[in-house]
Amino acid sequence: MNPKDWYRCCGDSIRAEFGADSELFIDLLAATSPRKQITTNWRLAMRIYHVWKTGIWRGDWKDDGFGNLLKGTLPAHRPNVLRALKREPLSGNKVRAFAANLKGNLDEVTLDVWMCRYFNHEGSLTDKKYAELSARIITEARQQGLKPAELQAIIWWKMIRKSGKQPQSYISVKDRGQLFFDWYLDYEN
Repeated sequence: MNPKDWYRCCGDSIRAEFGADSELFIDLLAATSPRKQITTNWRLAMRIYHVWKTGIWRGDWKDDGFGNLLKGTLPAHRPNVLRALKREPLSGNKVRAFAANLKGNLDEVTLDVWMCRYFNHEGSLTDKKYAELSARIITEARQQGLKPAELQAIIWWKMIRKSGKQPQSYISVKDRGQLFFDWYLDYEN
């Protein structure tokens, strides 16, 4: 896959597999993406999606008894997972931009740990710093005739390779299909 097409290819693949639920699944991927590798992120979002869709979850929005619905999530993921399931807007610059990119909006910039390394930025990204670094990507992308998310994906790809790792995509996740996951979920319970 050409790195600049990362979001387009992954988004198209998700839309083909999830159809009418593709935006829900993309929001679950975005909500569970912070601090998760591609494969772990996919499987976690898939597990939440299937627990939700199959009705295994029998919680009450009014309590914290979400049981197996939120199993495996980090505390920081949980508010956005619940927003995704309620079809409410996601929170956080990275999460919102990542969801937008996968949904086809390539004018947003996703800044994650790899992009922070590119910019030699340590620590968390304030809203102001996120806007500043995004503006730099947007400016450079325009100069190169690319969409901001395309340039960001290229840089992300290069930074991962520079670290000696192999970049991945959601398309490359082994056993990623829903039929496999239905079996996995039955086996897990």
